[in-house]
Amino acid sequence: VVPQKLGDTAVEETRLNIPEEGDMAMSINLTDPARVAGFVNPGSEVAIFLTGSDPTTGAPFSSVLLTRVTVIAVGSTTPVTTTTTTIEGQGQEGGQQVVESLPRTLITLSVSQAQMQRVLLAQQQGELSFALLTDDSKVTLAPATTVDNLLQN
Repeated sequence: VVPQKLGDTAVEETRLNIPEEGDMAMSINLTDPARVAGFVNPGSEVAIFLTGSDPTTGAPFSSVLLTRVTVIAVGSTTPVTTTTTTIEGQGQEGGQQVVESLPRTLITLSVSQAQMQRVLLAQQQGELSFALLTDDSKVTLAPATTVDNLLQN
């Protein structure tokens, strides 16, 4: 067999289409509820929310992290097993171990460097969730929701 007779080697295209100049691709792994139950697809625009605990006071909060980013790819879904410990008063004795299997999916976003840094740190501080947006959706960077203001308008 003469290699010159076989032709050029096929090159597989693996580049993602990053829509904004200067942006980069980053992937995060989310559960079904955190990714709007599978309705997030490539081309979707999402807001990203962070729910966690204040590192200085331990008080829980929820806040908008990013108001609008574009999803550029959705990977495969894999089940992940998590174990939680129950709290007294949930119809069970406190301290019981509950094992749950939740599907998680890799989502790739188009973000700026500053946005990527915020998402990476936020992943370490709490849980991320997406809100699926339309062209008319309005998302603002507002003060965090805490236990103290949870029931206010």
